[in-house]
Amino acid sequence: MEILCKIIGMFLTFIPSIYLATYLIKKATCVQKFDVHIRKVKDNAGNYGMIMALFNRLVLFILLTSLGIYITSYFENDTAFSIVVVSLFVYIITCYFDNKNDI
Repeated sequence: MEILCKIIGMFLTFIPSIYLATYLIKKATCVQKFDVHIRKVKDNAGNYGMIMALFNRLVLFILLTSLGIYITSYFENDTAFSIVVVSLFVYIITCYFDNKNDI
């Protein structure tokens, strides 16, 4: 069971970095879905909406990475758990405002 937790935690830790790298590579050749979202939010809410959308993605990156670290440590790392809880709370709030700005 511990090996399974470590493997899942490792995937959760490295997948956001891989996703970011593929996004940056594909951005050079074509318009991505997130770029369209940023433009739409910037048209509706201005720079505040654009910053909120970028902050939402950053918090999601931190949330998934810290969750992976917490699972890899087999649920014993209290610091990672605190980061997961705080980042989940901040992600929910930023997601609400990001969706509100998108409409």
